[in-house]
Amino acid sequence: MTNFFCNLGILWIFSCLLGIVLLAASSNKQNGAIISGHIAEEGQFPWHVLLRRDIEDELLCGASVISNKWVLTAGHCVDELDSVVLVFGRIELDVDDPMMTATKFHIHPDYNDNDLTDDLALIELPSVLNFTNNIQPIELVSTSEASNDFVGAKCYVTGFGRTSENSKENSEWLQWTTLEIINNTICADEFHEADIEDTIICSIGWNGTNQSPCDGDSGGALVWRNQANKFVQIGIHSFSKKKCSQFPSAFTRSIPQNAAIIHGDQASLGQYPWHVLIKRNPSDKLLCGGSLIADKWVITAAHCIDCRETVFLLFGTINLLGRAVNMTTDLLYSHPLFTPASFENDIGLIGLPIALKFNVHIQPIELVNSAEAQQNSFIDALTHISGFGSKYDQTTQPSPHLLFGSEEVVELSVCESRYAPVPQNFLCSIGYTSHNQHPCVGDSGGGLVWKNLWLKNKLIGIFSIHGAPCSRNPSGYTKSIPQSAAIIRGTRGALGEYPWHVILKQNPSDPLLCGGSIINNKWVLTAAHCIQCRDPIYMLFGTIRLLNAAVNRISKNLYPHPFFNPVTLAFDIGLVELNYPIEYNVYIKPIALITKAEADETDFIGVVTYVSGFGYYTDEMHELSPWLLWGVEEIINTSVCDFIYGPVLNSEICSVGFTAEKQHPCRGDSGGALVWRNKMRQQKQIGVVTAVKIKCSKYPTSYSRVSSFLNFIYNITGLNFD
Repeated sequence: MTNFFCNLGILWIFSCLLGIVLLAASSNKQNGAIISGHIAEEGQFPWHVLLRRDIEDELLCGASVISNKWVLTAGHCVDELDSVVLVFGRIELDVDDPMMTATKFHIHPDYNDNDLTDDLALIELPSVLNFTNNIQPIELVSTSEASNDFVGAKCYVTGFGRTSENSKENSEWLQWTTLEIINNTICADEFHEADIEDTIICSIGWNGTNQSPCDGDSGGALVWRNQANKFVQIGIHSFSKKKCSQFPSAFTRSIPQNAAIIHGDQASLGQYPWHVLIKRNPSDKLLCGGSLIADKWVITAAHCIDCRETVFLLFGTINLLGRAVNMTTDLLYSHPLFTPASFENDIGLIGLPIALKFNVHIQPIELVNSAEAQQNSFIDALTHISGFGSKYDQTTQPSPHLLFGSEEVVELSVCESRYAPVPQNFLCSIGYTSHNQHPCVGDSGGGLVWKNLWLKNKLIGIFSIHGAPCSRNPSGYTKSIPQSAAIIRGTRGALGEYPWHVILKQNPSDPLLCGGSIINNKWVLTAAHCIQCRDPIYMLFGTIRLLNAAVNRISKNLYPHPFFNPVTLAFDIGLVELNYPIEYNVYIKPIALITKAEADETDFIGVVTYVSGFGYYTDEMHELSPWLLWGVEEIINTSVCDFIYGPVLNSEICSVGFTAEKQHPCRGDSGGALVWRNKMRQQKQIGVVTAVKIKCSKYPTSYSRVSSFLNFIYNITGLNFD
């Protein structure tokens, strides 16, 4: 995966940066420099880092900033050192500010100082680096871009090393030059090697010049401009000959971050019919995995789809490059509380533009249900994983065939000891066999599958994090959402997760009348049937417990829609004016309403939405939930509601649960908000819960369409949401 995280972690970086450098016996392991270079301007190469052994040292190596906590360099630059001094954002050698001293190095576990195999390392910064115009991270090359051999490409390298082969002095100024990537066969001939693996990149001076890195520039970034005219790092300078300009230079490839099954077995056709191959576009090799859970839904990791506009999906195939049922979709829904830095809530849904036709090779997998999830910790359970990632720690290429492996679920503390802190909604696993089978780079988003007592496959987790090397570290999975997770047998909301939700009561001792949503510090939006003929209304804000003390208000004025029909529930929308304004905080915030322009762009059919409330949480027991629950709903054609509830107006929305068990709001949830994420990932209220049946899970839900009532809201409140 490329660019799914703003903050990188050691738990996945080495898998993203695997590279091998082969070195002839006569090659020079000294630190490199720029021959025939140009003086860099301030801010021209803001990722460049100057490494020193200590404050008194002048120059050790180069390096590159890849996040606010991580610096990438060559393994031989920090090997056997206890600490290193880093200077950021400077083009003068003798300037020391800003500077840090780092003591945590993560040299590639297979690094060999004799031949510089796997010559790369990560330096963990002691504190977060503040970015400025002169200090910025460099992006790593993407998966699709990395498939390029780059032969003939123009690249750039920077450093403070010697500017002449005859000089022993380092450059006083940061130098840069241009290089041309050459075929590794030519490189092998120059170094008198039988061959050089494709995990290194060789270069010579651009257009036949003698420009070259040399002593002092080891660890610096080899940078290339991609098709978007953006700099990306494709290599780390590893070694050059003593006569630097007369021989090619070698760079360890920097590899993008996706994931794979280490030591996996090849799957047979139809063995994992739910497995989905996710790509950025049809020409991309691999982005992530996913699991088919319905004819219009795929579940995956949020980091696989976050900040993306579209993905390309392939179904029912065990060959990476084989023909398969495929489609492109822009219906991407990351969990609303997904946090890239910590992998919290690393789960997402991909909606399909058309329903998928099942066959022997394409079948959905069931999510673990609530009862199974509550009765099992899954500790010691045997599980299965599948994916197209690389088969070995030492390789970087995706597997051409779908692989599978077995894993054993272990205590979360095993992952915490390696990756702390770890989200509490994680499952932790290790390889079940002595082969240490594990997912790795390329398998993110794939499903962790468990067989229940009836030997039925159930999805219990979505692959999220791994260590380096993958075969020696536990894997982390985000727990999959139980099938019945909704308002009926719903998922408990976290404090501050739905800060707009309001509890409406008839009196202070009443447990619950309805729900509502904050749209302004003086106004609450709800259903008309919740407030008609009731005055006053009592309200609680900022709580996820029904009986908990909370910020409270009493209504000043109630405004049910003037055309509200209590029999048909037409125009079932209303406003509550508070007796005095509420103060916003992390637990109390308004929800924005959908604009007319947004409403005109889509009919919302097939869109995933969220709803929250304290209403009944089972069909069998008519009991209010003591906790705020939330669920996921899919918008459907209003003709379904029309058939069940009678004539439905254009000002209404109809929805069903997004899984086979039909998640739904129920009695007590009326007036609550139906929430949608727009293209800018902003949460917008598009509906108000109105009609529910007694057997809530078996029937669709009807909502008042907010966009149809923007004028009503404006006329009462003066608030313009257009």
